[in-house]
Amino acid sequence: MQALLANGAPPDEPGDLDVMNADGAIVTVTGVTPLMRALAEGHLEAATVLLSANASPSARSSDRWTPLMMAVIGEDVACVTLIADAEVDLEDRNDRGETALWLALEGEDLPVANALARRGADVNATDQDGATPLMVVVDQPVSATRDDAPIAAVRWILANGGDTSLRDQSGRTALDRALHAGQDEVVRLLLGLA
Repeated sequence: MQALLANGAPPDEPGDLDVMNADGAIVTVTGVTPLMRALAEGHLEAATVLLSANASPSARSSDRWTPLMMAVIGEDVACVTLIADAEVDLEDRNDRGETALWLALEGEDLPVANALARRGADVNATDQDGATPLMVVVDQPVSATRDDAPIAAVRWILANGGDTSLRDQSGRTALDRALHAGQDEVVRLLLGLA
């Protein structure tokens, strides 16, 4: 890669990347730069080389994902830290209005969330529907495949300034969503009973 870059290969040449979305489906994202791919796949050394070759830390894919968002889905704290420290806007939003911290909390990735929060990312950022990370975390229904409540993530959000009074565009709070999802333990936590 260093040889290619030294011989004029563009560090921001876009391509496609298949990723798993929140529903578990594989989707193809277009306009993904080599830096985005390296971060999504946890290749810290490659990302470092690309940044030193002037790859854009603020590039956008076709669905407005940034290198920081791609690092979040890669679940590698070192990659997230590298790109977050490259003077990027922590509050950039993708086409669904999600920020990097929003995505980390949706995936209940607390080490990544910690790295972003330490740098000032907003724990109460809302997506295009007005949902905060807290709302999305507590909205996970109890199921045969997931019978645990997202207690650690809820505690983390509350400890880091999560606002339980915020309402989404439908007027629902995190408590309303937890009640609807049957998350009894989360309800007790949100009410201060746990």
